[in-house]
Amino acid sequence: MLLMASRAIGQGTVWNWEWARSNPHEGYIGSPSQHLCLDPDGNVYNGFWYNFSILLGDSLFSHDSSTYCFAVMKNDLDGNFEQAVEIHGPAWGIRPDITFGVDSYQNLYFAGRFYDSLYIGDSIIRKANNHPASMPDVFVVKLSPDGGSLVYATFLAGGQGFGLAVDEAGQATVTGRTFSPDFPVTPGAFGPAYSG
Repeated sequence: MLLMASRAIGQGTVWNWEWARSNPHEGYIGSPSQHLCLDPDGNVYNGFWYNFSILLGDSLFSHDSSTYCFAVMKNDLDGNFEQAVEIHGPAWGIRPDITFGVDSYQNLYFAGRFYDSLYIGDSIIRKANNHPASMPDVFVVKLSPDGGSLVYATFLAGGQGFGLAVDEAGQATVTGRTFSPDFPVTPGAFGPAYSG
């Protein structure tokens, strides 16, 4: 299976492929077309699920078959590979509702759900509450533009993050759902507690 990214240009009914790129992969790639964004400079960020191994630029990302990982690949305006970063947990530790975004400074943001721990480069985020292992937590992670430095990581106990939007000031807004009886809410919330 190949991971593909491409750019078409034109107007009206006349369009041409400006560039197309592919990357070899052993295993499964999940829904890369659902995770795509552009920064103000026109760089393309393609996010996707995979297992086993994938070659992105000169970097080989490899894991055992039970570990599903989420990676973001960045191509510049001309389609040249620039960088890739991945986020993963232990076997089945994160789920495919992860999403990502990029701000005007090219910082990367990830949001989703995790059950135990989260691995981002050399950083590890561990669950720190009394909820059972079967109850996920929402996480939000911000990385530097090169993907190599963790700017911040935070989580909300007992929830699942499905959507992420980042404004020009770099403030992240996350949507999702919760089944937790003690999910933290602000005053005036329409539904202050999960009722089952």
